[in-house]
Amino acid sequence: VMESGLVHVRAAKEDGRWESAYVVSEMAVPSDFLDVLESQPNVKAFFETLTKSSRYVIAYGLISAKKPETRLKRFSKFMGMLVREEKPK
Repeated sequence: VMESGLVHVRAAKEDGRWESAYVVSEMAVPSDFLDVLESQPNVKAFFETLTKSSRYVIAYGLISAKKPETRLKRFSKFMGMLVREEKPK
């Protein structure tokens, strides 16, 4: 990494962005979403066929929402997609 890039890395470490950055391999779908899937066996079965990338789309969409209403909207959108057996994008 060149010095110009290190400046940004140092700044991110100082203000906390570095530690709060998500690690793709560790991101999990929130438990409340999984709880709803438990009550819908057909939807859960489709969810279980999704690739890690598709599950990441759901996880990131829910976790990154800043406002509760945004999260609820995304929650409903993703659940609806799974009900229709559509892969999240």
